[in-house]
Amino acid sequence: MYYVYMIKNKSGKLYTGVSQNLKQRLHHHNTKQGADFTKSNDKFSTVFWEKYNSLSEARKR
Repeated sequence: MYYVYMIKNKSGKLYTGVSQNLKQRLHHHNTKQGADFTKSNDKFSTVFWEKYNSLSEARKR
């Protein structure tokens, strides 16, 4: 399974990504191990996610 997700920080900044493990990916974003954008911002929380069977389906979203 693949997840398309949106996370938001306290300032209202949004980030969208794709992952097979949503919980682990959020942890990476919040411990500065994620994307450059999330490394330079506050803690993020999940505001939206959808599940897909394949990476290609998720990327089409």
